[in-house]
Amino acid sequence: MGGPNEATRNLHKQEPGRGCRIRDELNDLKKVTAPPEKSQTRETSDDYAKVVVQLCPRHRVIVCKDGIQWVLQKRDGERAGRPRWTGLSYHLTRDSLIRACRRLCGPCDPLALQRLSELPEKFPVKS
Repeated sequence: MGGPNEATRNLHKQEPGRGCRIRDELNDLKKVTAPPEKSQTRETSDDYAKVVVQLCPRHRVIVCKDGIQWVLQKRDGERAGRPRWTGLSYHLTRDSLIRACRRLCGPCDPLALQRLSELPEKFPVKS
């Protein structure tokens, strides 16, 4: 009878194609049960899902991940080769958000400022 090393070798022996099929089935299961992309839920991510408006290449406004305020962000370097965003200021009213955008961003896209002016006067409160 073989020793422990032989048993280990036998575990690694696979029928042709069998190992790949099992691996594929596991990968399929992971895809079905996987949560949404992490990057879409991180405020610092370039593909964050709750972007309200891109003011210019270096600034944008988002709804925070908890849905309680607007956040003015600045593009601040890169992480893993992708742009990283940092919060500059946090706002509950449209007017304070627009003032901060004009003060911190300098010239903004007129269409972006129009989009900001269309926001509700106060941040919507969760029901």
